[in-house]
Amino acid sequence: MSLFLAILKLKSSWQVIKKKLRVVYSNIHNFFEEIRPGNTLEVKK
Repeated sequence: MSLFLAILKLKSSWQVIKKKLRVVYSNIHNFFEEIRPGNTLEVKK
């Protein structure tokens, strides 16, 4: 397999992973928003 194809495959799978992480993050954020109504939750990393 050529290096170019390997890089393309890696980039596309990385985009899929980023999308999944974004969905998981927003789900967690919404979950905490529901637990603490009225509180603004600030996540600091």
